[in-house]
Amino acid sequence: MAVDRGNRLGHGGGRAVVIDAATATEARMHNRAALERDRVERSSETRALPSLLQIDVTGRCNMRCPFCYLAADAKPALRHMSPRLIPLLHPALAAAETVTLYGTGEPLASPHFDDFFLAAAATGARTYFTTNGTLLSPRVCDLLVNRLTYLSVSFSAGDAETFARVHGHDYFDRIVRNVEHLIREKEASGTSHPRLRLSFVAARNTLGNLPGVIRLAERLRCSEGVAVSYLVAYDEKELANIAPNAPEEFREAHAAAGALADSLGVPLAFKAAAPGVEAVPTCQRPWEAAFVRYDGDVFICTESAQHPLGSITTTDFQDIWNGEAAVGFRTAFLSEPYLCCRYCNQCQNKTSVERYAHLGGELWVREVTRLESGCASGGGA
Repeated sequence: MAVDRGNRLGHGGGRAVVIDAATATEARMHNRAALERDRVERSSETRALPSLLQIDVTGRCNMRCPFCYLAADAKPALRHMSPRLIPLLHPALAAAETVTLYGTGEPLASPHFDDFFLAAAATGARTYFTTNGTLLSPRVCDLLVNRLTYLSVSFSAGDAETFARVHGHDYFDRIVRNVEHLIREKEASGTSHPRLRLSFVAARNTLGNLPGVIRLAERLRCSEGVAVSYLVAYDEKELANIAPNAPEEFREAHAAAGALADSLGVPLAFKAAAPGVEAVPTCQRPWEAAFVRYDGDVFICTESAQHPLGSITTTDFQDIWNGEAAVGFRTAFLSEPYLCCRYCNQCQNKTSVERYAHLGGELWVREVTRLESGCASGGGA
């Protein structure tokens, strides 16, 4: 259903109207039943709306970590998502089991973060975002305590000197103080929320830092431990640091990190396929997840940026989710997946070392091997 852009975006000012928890609970119950049928049928059309909604509240970030795509982007996005889009997200917000508030930038850099967070939290859905922690002020901590479900803070080193060398910013002590303040606020409120974890980007030149981050997670009492993702080379000089070019080093690091985490009682999760990481079942994102970029464009996920499904500024979310582009994406996924699926840098279901490097807009596959099981449905590289 195409809708006049002016009518959809013409209402501004003030805090956005939110969905009450009772309305969202009923919507989720009906959506959950439809989603179960979709999981069984796996057809190109879907009865349900996504159970995971990722809202990209801003394209801006106050840091330029060398392993992030923003550091290599000559023209990074500088836009914030407008709170005027919140009412246009209501159908998706009501149905979602989990709402995440991050994507291409630092969520807390958005002047409208509070609006989006309160709109998501009001539905009773699980809420989550990742932050670099520099803007985790006492005011923000007060907002999040006992409202946010999960919070992940990015650390690729467990001490100040190494952190400054890896991230290019001397913010380690500041971030740790911010997290410690959040912990005190949680204790004062008698709550375990938000549950904390640290996120670590594994690269050949950072593997030696993982033990320090695991120990930091113990120090900060992170109930969710450490989540490990893997470097994607957005610059040619980073190619030597990606997992396929050092498989034995990554396997050894995984084994050592696992042993240390077990000894300290720190949960350790590997978020993508890499050497020594067991594959998991087929990706369900084309049916169960949606990513809404700061400008209102809708995608299956952050990896499918070349395949927009539509924009909530012109079309109702429900019509986008079963529109021509969305149906075409699922059809391709079930038969001959797009490159963004075949070489997804987050893929956990294809191969232990299949990765890509993003250079000049082209996908360069450094190594491609296949596991005997766990391959994506219809997915041949």
